[in-house]
Amino acid sequence: MLCYRMLFQNASFVRSALGQNVKAYSKQYLKIPALNVCRVSIHPTHQPSHTSSIILKDTSHVLCPRVRQRYDPVIKGRYNELEEGLWIMLTSNTMQGKKAVRSWAKRRIAQAMKQELSARGYDGEGRRVSTGAVSEDAIGESKRRPDMLIGTVDIEVFSHSMGIGFAEVQNQMGLVVEEVLRICGRQGGGKKIKRN
Repeated sequence: MLCYRMLFQNASFVRSALGQNVKAYSKQYLKIPALNVCRVSIHPTHQPSHTSSIILKDTSHVLCPRVRQRYDPVIKGRYNELEEGLWIMLTSNTMQGKKAVRSWAKRRIAQAMKQELSARGYDGEGRRVSTGAVSEDAIGESKRRPDMLIGTVDIEVFSHSMGIGFAEVQNQMGLVVEEVLRICGRQGGGKKIKRN
């Protein structure tokens, strides 16, 4: 079995699978001391998921043509990243137990993430929503907020997150959303925000 972290540090498997020169996908793991319900990595561009990367590496896999068809425009740069927005991928690889329990834990994290995005004025795909659905605090900061979020957020849910209350999960996802705004935020026509 391939190590999860090693897969994304070198994208040579994607290059060999698609026959293209692709920039290496180096994951940027968040180091937030208060974050203990999940491990989050963020990349400011769209990248294949962990499972899709394994399938792309194995060209004899039965799903390889289908996955290659899905990610071919992304890897070759022939797509409009503004239409794609923010990709949020959740995995529960480290969790043991029944599928229903793992799915519940992932849905809970996803719901908290979407609520925190909407509290800051974004929909689930990283697009700005009208100011009518935004809290008053977020309206005051709207000029400093990016117009759109573009990139990949990979969330690995930990098993002990099931015993933590939803309010605490939501607080921790708020910390994650602040980092997503910093790393994946774009202005206007998709230009990356320059931070000092």
